Amino acid sequence: MLASELIDPSILPILPEQTCAEALASLQDQALRHGVVIDDDKVLAVVSEDWLMGNNADALLSDVIVSLPPPPVLSINQSELEALKAMSEHQFDVLPLIDENDVCVGMLSLRNTFHHIGKKIAPPMPGGILVIEVHPLNYQLSEIAQIVESGDALIHALYVESINQGKSMLVTIFTNKEDLDGVVQTFNRYNYNVLGTFYQSVDRIRLKERFDSLMRYLNT
Repeated sequence: MLASELIDPSILPILPEQTCAEALASLQDQALRHGVVIDDDKVLAVVSEDWLMGNNADALLSDVIVSLPPPPVLSINQSELEALKAMSEHQFDVLPLIDENDVCVGMLSLRNTFHHIGKKIAPPMPGGILVIEVHPLNYQLSEIAQIVESGDALIHALYVESINQGKSMLVTIFTNKEDLDGVVQTFNRYNYNVLGTFYQSVDRIRLKERFDSLMRYLNT
C-alpha cells in the first residue's frame, strides 16, 4: 500500500499566523504530539508539543520556526512501511505527504498507519501462533514453511522483525492449527529456538496478555 492511501483527513494543519499557544491548543485538541506548519500548500516546519511549550506563548509561528531544521517529508510514492519507518526514526506522530511539486497533499498519522499495518499482521483466523528466534544467516522461509506443513498445519501469516541489535530475528507464525506440539518438536530437531506458542482458542484478552508479556521479556 502506498503512503498516499493512508492520508488521515482528521488532522488539521498548523498555520504560520497562529501563535504558539494556539498551535499548542490545536495539537492538544487533536491528541497529537506534533503538527505540520503549512502555508499556501507548502510545508514550512514540523513542530512538537514540547517545542511549542518552550517558546513564548504569544509568539507567531512565522517568527520562531525559522530556527527549526528543514522538515522531514514523505513522498506520495513511498510505501506504508517507509512511512512508518520515517515516523519511527524522527519520533514524530505526524508527517506531511508531498507530491512531485512539493505540494502538501495531506498528512499521515502514526496511529492511522499503525492501524492499517496492524490489520495486515493480525491473526486472520483462529489457530495457533508460534514464535521462534533464528540467526539472520540461518533464516530460510522455505524451511520454516516445510516444518510447519510437516505438522499438518498451514501458515496464514508470518511476521519477521530484527531483535538484539540485528543479531537475531524474531519470526511470528500464524497457523490454522491450535495443537502445535508436533511442529514445535520438529523445530527443536532443526535447532530452532522456540520461544513460545499461543492459541487463539483462549479468549483474546489472555492471548494478548501472553504475547505482550513475551514482547516485554525480549525488550529487557
